[in-house]
Amino acid sequence: EYATQIILFSLFLLIIVFIPGIGKSVETYYGRNFHRWINLGFMQFQPSELAKICTVMYLSNFLIKLKSIPHKDYKVYLYPGCLIGSVLV
Repeated sequence: EYATQIILFSLFLLIIVFIPGIGKSVETYYGRNFHRWINLGFMQFQPSELAKICTVMYLSNFLIKLKSIPHKDYKVYLYPGCLIGSVLV
């Protein structure tokens, strides 16, 4: 029931990582910086781990709802495909 809101929240967290002051950069051995963490002050949080779980939850919810749709055409898959694609990007 709340799968869509949860995956949209995880997508929001993935975007927040790029905001200076909130997101924390991690420098690699080769000198490149990657934005992967959210600094909460008392701990650091990696939203990509939450996004993995939310993606599985959303897809399972979508597949359960898909069984109840009598006539399936490409439009049924358009919104979930765009949502999952944006999380993957």
